[in-house]
Amino acid sequence: MSPPKVTNLKIIGDIREGNKVTVTGGTESSSRVQWFKSTYSTLEGENGLDAFGTSKIAKDFRIPLGAVGYFVVAEFTPMTLNGESGESAYVISERAVESKLFFWSKFFSFKVGLNFAVKMKKKCGKYQWSFIDINT
Repeated sequence: MSPPKVTNLKIIGDIREGNKVTVTGGTESSSRVQWFKSTYSTLEGENGLDAFGTSKIAKDFRIPLGAVGYFVVAEFTPMTLNGESGESAYVISERAVESKLFFWSKFFSFKVGLNFAVKMKKKCGKYQWSFIDINT
């Protein structure tokens, strides 16, 4: 009997903090999933991956606030019901996690992702949001 395999992995769901995403494409019911975050939009093995936790079972994952600005990565290890495991495969989200921050303040700024900040300022008697590249 050949070891179980992974085909066509995808992360399904809205990539925003607080939302639930699911990894699909694995065929074995007792497979294991480990969730990570990465600053990179492409994968090179386990380089640049930071684990969210130690759970290696849940195919569903609620994105924490600490993931804003990072890409979500799932490591999927297929396993048969009798415990035989196959080769792990990785899948990365198509975009970085976005924030769900929706509250109003007269003087307010916050970081969005790794490269930008948002700042609200009063201009001509009106409040306006501006995006600032924090790397320049």
